[in-house]
Amino acid sequence: MPVARAIAAFLRYCIDERQLAQHTISAYRQDLTEFQRYFGEARQVADITPEEIVAYHRCLTGQRRLSPATVKRRFACLRTAFTWLIRRKMLDRTPFATIEIQTRLPARLPRGLSAEELRLLILCRKTLGQKCALAAGLLVATGMRVGELASLQLGNIDVTSGLMKILGKGNRERVVFVTDTELWQELRDCVATRPADQSRSQHKLFVGRDGRPVRAAQIRGWIRRLGIASGLNRRLTPHMLRHTAATMLVESGTDIRVVQRLLGHQSIVTTQLYTHVSDQALQSALVRADLLRRFGSNAA
Repeated sequence: MPVARAIAAFLRYCIDERQLAQHTISAYRQDLTEFQRYFGEARQVADITPEEIVAYHRCLTGQRRLSPATVKRRFACLRTAFTWLIRRKMLDRTPFATIEIQTRLPARLPRGLSAEELRLLILCRKTLGQKCALAAGLLVATGMRVGELASLQLGNIDVTSGLMKILGKGNRERVVFVTDTELWQELRDCVATRPADQSRSQHKLFVGRDGRPVRAAQIRGWIRRLGIASGLNRRLTPHMLRHTAATMLVESGTDIRVVQRLLGHQSIVTTQLYTHVSDQALQSALVRADLLRRFGSNAA
């Protein structure tokens, strides 16, 4: 089977059978397009050797100079596609069976806002309109991903209790709650002010003036402008608000498994990154206190 045909079949499976999110499909398509560009669309998948896969990895890290995270994602997608081809009996063997390719990621702690930056953001939250204010509030209060917020459906929101059902990665569903009274009222107002012809026909919480659902890219734009209006000296993203929510919860003593459930992490290992952030906060607090020097000098 030619590479181009195999990729098309795999993407159809992801869309029709697995019903993956559009963002995931776009990422898969990008990953596999790079693979097709390297090997050629007419190349037979069954003829690709383990040595060529290793050479492809060297190309991405060397000649193409892609980041380790991007290379790791490219190969994770590729392994999944080859495994699917074998399962569907379109391929007899995978070149990954006899090689071990590992892409090590540099240790990187999540980026979030400081307490002062978060305070400025909350104070400025309502200056750019109802939708931006609600979006920023929900991202901070629930730790949702921006794609999850953009796809949030009215039918999954209980405005009487503040409960929301979130459809996350891998079509895994979880429940979050809006517990802040002011934010809860904003949510109710947003739903109540939707035009009658839009309230159920479009199904999404956020829609534009044309009645079409607001995309994740538009919400990113709202958050970026909010960061500028708040006087932040760095570019603000929805993911930074997600990290901030998780970090603040961990530092306030919230159980790590509660944070895992809130964020929708499949593995507790991912959530444990935030314990390192909390450890950094502890270290900073001890440095600021400097007990031995402060009390030692007083004693002298």
